[in-house]
Formats: sequence, structure tokens, C-alpha cells
Amino acid sequence: MNTETRSTGKLPMQNLRTLAFALTALYFCGCGTLNNTIVGTPPAPPAEYTPPLEIYGGIKSDFHNAWNLLSIPDSLSIVENSNRVLSAALSLADVPFSLVGDTVTLGQTIPASYEKSEGDQ
Repeated sequence: MNTETRSTGKLPMQNLRTLAFALTALYFCGCGTLNNTIVGTPPAPPAEYTPPLEIYGGIKSDFHNAWNLLSIPDSLSIVENSNRVLSAALSLADVPFSLVGDTVTLGQTIPASYEKSEGDQ
């Protein structure tokens, strides 16, 4: 800690930016796994909703989101294009976290996938 931080009790601007970036990254991490096990895309009411529960579905979701974002035509404005590329990068940055989350949730996704395959036959 430098003397400026000790005397004023304030964090330097660089530390605040680093903290903001880390909190943003933490907020977005694990979204693929959450979509697979908890959230998903619910159908219109009154249908009952169950999450997809695919084996390693969080990773599939991350790659699917990144692919969809990057396959949009470049006819958008510069700001829209940069937002799209940033969102795709965040989806790809989530892959390692989804790998861990999907591995932890294998106990939930394997039986659900087995039941789905039994129901399809």
C-alpha cells in the first residue's frame, strides 16, 4: 500500500478499475451452467418448465451464444459491433468456469439425460 492510500483511506483509480473488472467478470462467470441447470429459457405459460439439464450443457450454451453473436452481419453500427464482440468474448471467457460448474453438476445432468433418452425410445 502506498503512502497516498494510507493517508486518505481511498483506493487509487487503477485499483477501482481492477475491482470493477473483476466483479463484472465474476458476475458473468458461470452463466452457461446456470442456464443449463436452473434458468434456461422458459416456455410460454401455462406450460411447466424444466431446465435443459444436458451433460456439459453450460459449455454448449457458451459456444452457442458466442457463435450466434459473431455470425450476425457486420451491417450494425460500430458500437453495436463492439458490444457484440465483447459479449462473445465474455461467453468464451465463461467456458473454463462452465467446465468446472458442469463437472460439479454431472450428478444432476447425467440422470436427467438418461431419463430423456429413455423417454424418447
